[in-house]
Amino acid sequence: MTPVDDVSPEGDENVTVELTPHSSYTYLPSASAAAVILDNDVSVWLDSVADAEEGRAAPGYFRLKRNTTNGLLNVDYAIDPAGTTATNGSDFAWLPGTGPGDETSGQATFPDGQDTLDIPVDAGSAYDDEDVEGTETVKIYLTGGAGGQGATYQIGAPSDQTVGVKENERPRFDPDPVQNPSHYQVTFGADRPQGHKVLDVNATDPESDAITYAITAGNGDGVFAIGATDGIITLTKEAWLAQTDRYTLEVEARDAKGAAAKTNVEVTIKTAVGMIADTHAVENVDPSLRDDIEIRFRRYQASGVLRPELTVQFNVTWGSGDGFADQSDLTGGGLSELLYGSIVIGVGQLESDPIVLEAVVNSYTRHVETFRVDLAATPEYVPVSDDGPKVDDPRYDTRCADPALVFRVLDGTTLFVRGEDEVGELSEQNPGIHKSDVKQGSVADCYFMAVVTELAISCWPQIQTRFTCFGGQTYVQNGEYEVELFLTPTTTQKFRVPAKLDRGQDMARLPGDMDENGLSEVWPIILERAYAARRGGYKFLTKAGSSVEDAWLALTGMSGQCLACGGMTDLAILQQIQAAHGNGKRIVIGIKQSAPQYTNVVADHAYVFLGFNADGSLNLHNPWGHEHAVLSLDHLDEAIGEISFLNPL
Repeated sequence: MTPVDDVSPEGDENVTVELTPHSSYTYLPSASAAAVILDNDVSVWLDSVADAEEGRAAPGYFRLKRNTTNGLLNVDYAIDPAGTTATNGSDFAWLPGTGPGDETSGQATFPDGQDTLDIPVDAGSAYDDEDVEGTETVKIYLTGGAGGQGATYQIGAPSDQTVGVKENERPRFDPDPVQNPSHYQVTFGADRPQGHKVLDVNATDPESDAITYAITAGNGDGVFAIGATDGIITLTKEAWLAQTDRYTLEVEARDAKGAAAKTNVEVTIKTAVGMIADTHAVENVDPSLRDDIEIRFRRYQASGVLRPELTVQFNVTWGSGDGFADQSDLTGGGLSELLYGSIVIGVGQLESDPIVLEAVVNSYTRHVETFRVDLAATPEYVPVSDDGPKVDDPRYDTRCADPALVFRVLDGTTLFVRGEDEVGELSEQNPGIHKSDVKQGSVADCYFMAVVTELAISCWPQIQTRFTCFGGQTYVQNGEYEVELFLTPTTTQKFRVPAKLDRGQDMARLPGDMDENGLSEVWPIILERAYAARRGGYKFLTKAGSSVEDAWLALTGMSGQCLACGGMTDLAILQQIQAAHGNGKRIVIGIKQSAPQYTNVVADHAYVFLGFNADGSLNLHNPWGHEHAVLSLDHLDEAIGEISFLNPL
């Protein structure tokens, strides 16, 4: 039996031969035989496809199938230009058998023992361009086979297929880091606080995908954080706690498909210098009653950086005529002879030695006299910002380190002054007691100053009756006061304190208004000194046992209750405030140490509740005398740590 060698792939076929009966012979019942005609014709077809995607490691493919696994088999194909919009070798890797000079015809080889073969369409990272092209296509069809030169296979169906090349463009930084490198180079002073905004990184995705941001390198000590959705880089701690003064942050912007772009942000934390000072000088022929100006210069820099000797430059602005200090009003410290000057902060030191200026006793009375000192910037440092670091130092009346300070030379003090902004608000009987007189200094006794503010608002006669004056109300007449405070609701004690403005080691209150003769209002200072004496000294004002309720008892003899708000909802807190307010209670709000910045209140601080605004929010008065707050009703549980409800007089 000789098979005919055709070209049609039919698969293997069977032939059976069986003896038939005849009169001339006999045969066994099983006298038959079978044979197999093996088909040597191979069929090849495009079985399936998978789309490619820019930047993806796994390629797309055309999947070829054949009807046998025997032997090696080369299969020819061509790219169909009518169905192809992507560019071979540019939008994806060269298809097998193609290349420069032969971009449209290729060949792929089945290995022996396999009936499946993939033609890869690789659009991986090497082909992830920045062009916005949409999804492109590449279409191939099989060639060769029957009728072709050296044909060894037949072309089956389907004989052509199309693969999509999907776009996955990387996000783009705006502005472009190459064109605008200075945008990604940031310098700021080491005085900057936790939460300081370093840089707003912005990226857009050509396909309008959402962007996720991350710092992927350069942030070893965790000083920086970036908002995952907004790209805002902030400080996680005070800048001077950083371990170095230079950082290269690698910032990544990644889209929803995983395509990512990276850029570097260069951060320099520069040494910052600020002034802390006792800003008042008071004339007096008695040195024990004289108050001097004292100025120190304090540096802030990354903690992991050595502190070399640092020369600080400053400018002095003297005045002339009524109300301005000149060199004849002060002596000492070398400052009075200068319009500018310098001072050295020693190696390893945080502060300079003090400049001390004494007020010169004049034979005439003028309005309060002033002069100004401004820090000058140098290549070695920057002046602190206007909202410089908080200073918890009772030697000085500055609450924050400042880049510029105005100093006042006073003729003396007086207990009460009716300020120009108070006249319309005070009754004729009120000698000048107003909430605006209360300006907390650097000692952290906001709870006490909040109580003093509440007294000024609701029961000023109680303040007026606390004082007994000895020897008059100005320095030249001694200026001592005796203040009667409650120890219990039924017992009192009198404390004698000086009205002298000198901070020494305990004073941190700021004076209130000043009258036309340059006398400074000191009733809040006297109350603070008396309360400090009742507590055993200024050092006990911020220690355990200090509370709004104790301060209220000391000044009024009345009790109060403290409500801890941990775990309470916004509504529950609001209902407590509404009920107490409706019953005439005086209310002081204590803010959590963890209160978020967006609540617009100072963390770990006390405010006086003035009432509800028209929209229902809380109107809060800050005992600093500024930065008053409005607290939204949907932030109560995040911001409020405790509430003091004080029984009214």
